[in-house]
Amino acid sequence: MVALVVWLVGACAGAAVPGRVAPTLAEIETLGFDCGDGIKDNVPSGLYQWSCIGTMDDEHTEILVDGNDEGVNQIDVVVLENGDPGVAGRLFDRLVETVPPFDTAPVLKDTITDWDGTEWSRAIGGVRISAFCAATQCSILVMPADGPLRPLPLP
Repeated sequence: MVALVVWLVGACAGAAVPGRVAPTLAEIETLGFDCGDGIKDNVPSGLYQWSCIGTMDDEHTEILVDGNDEGVNQIDVVVLENGDPGVAGRLFDRLVETVPPFDTAPVLKDTITDWDGTEWSRAIGGVRISAFCAATQCSILVMPADGPLRPLPLP
């Protein structure tokens, strides 16, 4: 019985942060976000997801980070309270300026400069950036253009 309780507590606890994901989460937290514990995704991908909650321009925002021992696979920027693409774009710019692995690819910042909230997608150097707004939220998603379960192919 004790072994079962120990197993259940371990299974419910957050994921240990893989070494290649840790710098990303640490830098996001220096921007004032709380990333909490990672959870295993609901598909058999081997990925974990961290939900980093914070604010940007007084708007409730979330940064989702997917990754595993191989590295960061996807980062999503979500503005949760309204459909303001400007807030999402400014948060994305901050991530590109300071958060690994984005900070090695400043060209990503230029991709979203003129985005007006309409559905948009573009592949740049092996990375796909997709952006869209709805009435209550705006999202910018960054993932590998090829091989969805691979780490982001940034320099």
